[in-house]
Amino acid sequence: MAKDKGTWVVLQNCDLSESWLPTLERLTEETTKENTHENYRLWLTSMPCAAFPVSILQNGAKMTLEPPRGMRQSLLGSYTMIQPEWLEEKISGSAEKSRQFKKLVFSLCFFHATVGERIKFGPLGWNIPYGFSVPDLSISLDQLKLFVEEYKEGKQ
Repeated sequence: MAKDKGTWVVLQNCDLSESWLPTLERLTEETTKENTHENYRLWLTSMPCAAFPVSILQNGAKMTLEPPRGMRQSLLGSYTMIQPEWLEEKISGSAEKSRQFKKLVFSLCFFHATVGERIKFGPLGWNIPYGFSVPDLSISLDQLKLFVEEYKEGKQ
């Protein structure tokens, strides 16, 4: 077990398994200095969740990732997560297709930044709150690449 050997454990997206959170709470309550290796670490990632055990929050160190402020910072953050090799990979077809793909990538990143900026204005930003997270952007970029590669030019 990790707490006996002193290794690290990462549990991602804890908010997606609300039914398991009571078990997690019990496991963390059973963890004491006496029965745990000094190098053991438990990392949890979660979106805000009403079912997340308060005791875990109270007894752990918390870190938050705040979205960047401003369109420029948001665009820079989006471009930072894109691997240069992924962006420069040749799109099957022509060089024109690759150029158009890069413009579409910018448009998608700009849309992501716009959604992120407008949401902080509440009802003045959007009538209905719309979340467009970084994972959503990542998946959208991959889908965009597939669509551009599969697009066949021709007369319609």
